[in-house]
Amino acid sequence: MKVVKFKPGTAPINNLSIQLYEVFKNECNKSDVLNKDCKAQTIKDCKPQTIIEAIQNKLSLSFFGLIKLFKEVIQLSDSDKCLINIDQFEEIFRYKPKNQIENEAAAFVYLLEKTIKQKEIPPIYCSVNSVRLYWRLYEIL
Repeated sequence: MKVVKFKPGTAPINNLSIQLYEVFKNECNKSDVLNKDCKAQTIKDCKPQTIIEAIQNKLSLSFFGLIKLFKEVIQLSDSDKCLINIDQFEEIFRYKPKNQIENEAAAFVYLLEKTIKQKEIPPIYCSVNSVRLYWRLYEIL
């Protein structure tokens, strides 16, 4: 089982992108899908930060971004399992102006919700600390 453990902080999608790259570095470094955002001759010519930005762009484009990343780049087999562990979940509600927090927090939660509920790829599990702060996600889990 692959475990993607991270703290969302004030930039949850960016921090998730960094940890996805760290855990699935081999898959990301071979991906032609991420190469499109890299603007290099080949993905091997891309710097890790550029690949992380490509992952972040993919996650930010739609609520299905994480599913697309797993489907097109990571490509889990039916026997593979992945757990996304979010430590200090409550951080996404702090440190920014209220409307910015609500928009980013909502986008992040919907991204997780769509990923947890999907049936297109092998299941991706999610564990969250302090989840009671966001009842919609609590009900899904």
